[in-house]
Amino acid sequence: ALHSGSDLPQQYVTPAPLPPYALALFALLASLPYAAAAWLALLALAGATVGIALLLSRVCNVPSGAIACALLLCAGLASDVYGQLPPLVAFAVVLAGFALVRKADGVAAAAAALATIEPHAGLPVALALFFFRPRTRVWLAGFAVAFAAVGAIAVTPHGWIEYLAVVLPAHARAELLTVDQFSLSHVLARAGVASNVALLAGSISYLLTLALGAIVARVASRRLGAAAIAYAPAAIALLAGTFVHEIQLVAALPIAFLCIGRGNGALAWAGRVAVAAVAAVPFTLATDHRLSFVALAFFCAGGALFAAIPEEGFDLANAFGGVVLAACCV
Repeated sequence: ALHSGSDLPQQYVTPAPLPPYALALFALLASLPYAAAAWLALLALAGATVGIALLLSRVCNVPSGAIACALLLCAGLASDVYGQLPPLVAFAVVLAGFALVRKADGVAAAAAALATIEPHAGLPVALALFFFRPRTRVWLAGFAVAFAAVGAIAVTPHGWIEYLAVVLPAHARAELLTVDQFSLSHVLARAGVASNVALLAGSISYLLTLALGAIVARVASRRLGAAAIAYAPAAIALLAGTFVHEIQLVAALPIAFLCIGRGNGALAWAGRVAVAAVAAVPFTLATDHRLSFVALAFFCAGGALFAAIPEEGFDLANAFGGVVLAACCV
């Protein structure tokens, strides 16, 4: 039930197919008065959004204002206001990369574990750390055991089995034709492919993105630094799969800004394309094509690309190219 005085119908409340250990966090919030829980959640999400801009700026050597522009719509307006988790997941990814640069492997493991509150986004990061940063393995194993135990306490061991065997497949099927999805399964279903085939293709594609993410992380870390071990898999996991919401695209921004700040040539421009695409997507807020949201999307994408140009490398061609790129994405 909605206790906030909202005039939305009861059936507007949608299920939360999160892992049991993540639901345990919400159970703690639910023990508070509704207003206090809502404000606490809002402050946590807003703080995570600010933290992304500040930490990612230090890792990528890109002005925090540029990152803040990119986050304004895709994290601030689309997630923070609606109590969605992607900013918290993206902050955990950014923190993991920041910790890897500082050689704080325990902190990196903890951040990767936190990112798994949305498993399909956080699991690739945890796996990349496990394979390529040996000192994180004991930490990651410890968090896995702890999370499994917390989940079992929250929903019982049978609840864990139900989550894996019933909840996830049912939710993937329910989301096949949702307007704010862009997973491979969704694309295939919209093209008329049978549901079972679309879901199978999405599942296989997700396994492939896990492997591709690990490979890219290894290669990218040699060129862009240790942070890429965390940032690349998080972005690549969003390329296909059975369940990818538009608001989860924010997890692709870390590797995009890392390419802009640490790369050059084609790699830097690939980062600009990714930033423009993520920052410019009006998300479900603009499905009615309101001009105000289109203008805001252009401001976010154009502002992010303009501000990301380093002062010593500023030139009109780069600036104009960024604005045109933002306009194309909008």
